[in-house]
Amino acid sequence: MKAQQHFTVFLIITAICLSACKSDDPPPPPPPVAAATISNLQVTDIADNGNGLDLQVAFDGVNDEKKVEAYRVFVVKSGAVAGFSLDMAEQLSADRYTTFAKQGGAIRQSLPADASDTDGDPVANDVSYQVFIMSVADGTIATINALSDASDEITLTSPPNPTSASPAGKPSGADIDNFGDGRDLEVQFPAAMEENLVDHYRMIAVPAASASSFSLNNANSLAQDRYTVVDKTGTDLTATFEKTTKDSEGNDIADDTDYQVFVLSVADGVTATVNAISEVSDVISMKRVTTVDVTYISNDGVMISDGDKVVLIDAIHRMDASSGWITPPLSEITKIENANAPYDQVDLVLVTHNHGDHYSIAAINNHLTNNPHARLIAPPQVAANFPGSSQIVSIAPARGQKDSTTVNGVKVTVLHMAHFIPPNSSGWPSMENYAYIVEVGGKRFLHLGDNAMTTANLKNLKIAEEEQIDVVMLPTIFSSVHLTPQARDAMQAHIAPKHIIALHIFQSSIGQITFNIKGIYPDATIFTTPFEVMSY
Repeated sequence: MKAQQHFTVFLIITAICLSACKSDDPPPPPPPVAAATISNLQVTDIADNGNGLDLQVAFDGVNDEKKVEAYRVFVVKSGAVAGFSLDMAEQLSADRYTTFAKQGGAIRQSLPADASDTDGDPVANDVSYQVFIMSVADGTIATINALSDASDEITLTSPPNPTSASPAGKPSGADIDNFGDGRDLEVQFPAAMEENLVDHYRMIAVPAASASSFSLNNANSLAQDRYTVVDKTGTDLTATFEKTTKDSEGNDIADDTDYQVFVLSVADGVTATVNAISEVSDVISMKRVTTVDVTYISNDGVMISDGDKVVLIDAIHRMDASSGWITPPLSEITKIENANAPYDQVDLVLVTHNHGDHYSIAAINNHLTNNPHARLIAPPQVAANFPGSSQIVSIAPARGQKDSTTVNGVKVTVLHMAHFIPPNSSGWPSMENYAYIVEVGGKRFLHLGDNAMTTANLKNLKIAEEEQIDVVMLPTIFSSVHLTPQARDAMQAHIAPKHIIALHIFQSSIGQITFNIKGIYPDATIFTTPFEVMSY
């Protein structure tokens, strides 16, 4: 009886151990995932070179291309198609297939001139072929390759006197935008004279250094991501390159590069069997055109920024609404003083003159303390209020003179002008009023402070002749001072800006001053609300 009990206990313990051991076993691996097969495979004889350039392969890429690393194109003699399998495809060396990069959609591409079939023989005329496409697994999501069905049979031929497609006219191009890719490059070209011989066009951007040696054969052999397809319309065409289009050498179309453009007329394959290439365009220089924002802070204060450089002019003061000036909320003044975003990247603080509606000593001290990168430029009458500061840049042209310096990568030209004289007043004859030209994003912005808009005050500075001002910021407090025909004539003759921003207006007179500004400067932008933005 005891022996039987011992045996029963043994069985129970054994079962518990087996159960515990089983629970510690790792879970079985997930089943392997195969890459999907392509669809809509078509092959076409598109030219008469007698090699792989004649064979165009088109298909729809798989829906989930994350599982696919690339596609391999196998050209198989028709007699060997029945025995061709995925195992055979995976064993072939790289010289017996052509790799196409995935394109995120449909692919239509010719084989290279030196393409070989799966037997290692060059692709040639008068041989019956069928084509297979292998979806190469990415190795992470999918680990099993997938092979398509065979294409229809195709035999490349070259007629004794092949007909060439009609070439498009000479293209021209322009840099039209700031995406930093092919969408910036717009091309115009005349349609082919005999467009019935053309199936479609392909625009090709060639680095200017390589354009002189670029040929029809080069164009025919380009991978699909190195041209943009343009459908014919029966008239002259204008088109931009696609975002993902690369140049003829496989590099991204990019800024600061010179290109020349060719247009390939792809033969219709029936009447014409040979492609034709256009003349080359003139050189097209791709340049980054930077947008610069001028943000109104308050009163006469602005922030100028291109996303890289940031300049504040007359924007750090403590005037509130009771002063009669246009002012921002106290919370914004606090952000400026604390150098909180977007004021944490300020490179340069400029003060035009020693009046409290243009700066506050305490406010600027706070900003400079919280933003040790920033530098301050101001007339000596203002700079004297910041003794010993290492953040002050000393520059002091005499009245009627100008001087330039570069601070934190921003070129600044300081112009010493007379302050305007208010109506019925003797003004401030000894006031040092600095105007500033700052160069940001390749553009020049002139802030006049409280200058006197007169020929005598401007003539010797030669602003129009030497500075080429894009935007001027013009004080417009008093119509009888700033908005007269004489002031307008002095502005046009001696500054000649492309754009005018009117600002520095009493809150109580916005309506009347706005009306008067439009009467004398009808195209001017008028800043009356804090945080308005104009982009240039």
